[in-house]
Amino acid sequence: MLLFSVINSSCSEEPSGRGEEPKNKKAPTFTLKNIDGGSVSLKKLRGKFVLLSFWATWCLPCVNEMPLFQKGYEGWSEKNLVFLSINSGEDIGKVRGFMQRYSFTFPVLIDTHSEVSVKYNIKYFPTNILIDRDGTIIKTQTGAFENEEMIDKEILSPLGL
Repeated sequence: MLLFSVINSSCSEEPSGRGEEPKNKKAPTFTLKNIDGGSVSLKKLRGKFVLLSFWATWCLPCVNEMPLFQKGYEGWSEKNLVFLSINSGEDIGKVRGFMQRYSFTFPVLIDTHSEVSVKYNIKYFPTNILIDRDGTIIKTQTGAFENEEMIDKEILSPLGL
């Protein structure tokens, strides 16, 4: 289900692309609060694959891929893949309301001052980053996923999941 009509583009002037950032570098560690007030530390997730998705509520391609993430999230935990959605630059109340309005239940971390986004050199939304069990970035993708098959091909298959 698409919430808006724009897909597979990024909220930027630059066209979307795959693998633009250097691979095989350690993912910067962070601890962020989630929309429920708890906190999540990337360091504590070592031993698991982690998919970070940087986004904002005003980014239509970000919003369009969220139903795909919701569907995937429901099965990824049993495959040892942790999905963390990171909202960049917005107020927790606005993000919480957005998630409730669309009935999304996947975890959302709040990067209100975009400090983590800066650490990851995020220039365009959405940007998705795949981190291996050792904490190394193995894939960076800018632009929205179009469908489940694209997620399977770009994320799950390379991990053997």
